[in-house]
Amino acid sequence: MTRQQLIKQNPIAKQLFITIEEVKSSVSKKDFSGLGILIYKPEYIQVQKFISLRPSNAPPEGLFLGDDKTSLYLSQISSKYHELHDGFVFFNSDGLLTHISQWIEVRAEQNVQIDGNKGTRYLSALFASKQREVLLTAGIGSDMSKYLFLLGNIFTF
Repeated sequence: MTRQQLIKQNPIAKQLFITIEEVKSSVSKKDFSGLGILIYKPEYIQVQKFISLRPSNAPPEGLFLGDDKTSLYLSQISSKYHELHDGFVFFNSDGLLTHISQWIEVRAEQNVQIDGNKGTRYLSALFASKQREVLLTAGIGSDMSKYLFLLGNIFTF
């Protein structure tokens, strides 16, 4: 599947690509811890396959994928010195940021080819993308590599 086909199938992917590009271009590689993004269907929240790593912190209101303010916020919290840098950030299917610093439950699969250069967030994004309640997962590795998963299939860009 091409990038255009992915966007046609999942219109939110266009805003996701924009946000990832903006975050990557605005962070210092030296301080960047990585970024994991999960875009979910409404039922994901109901099945509770996640735990907040910083329960007393909530994201600012009104931040949407594709907006400059959202990219700036994600760039800031992705610093290895920021208390919210761990885990994943969640966006609902409308692209609204709803959760920050989340640990996600995934089911590991033994038949997956593992790239020894990738970390836990990358593998978690891969496995989470196979859950029926998840639309897409994406991220930027601490090595600045960008990735997006749809149903276990990777798109690098």
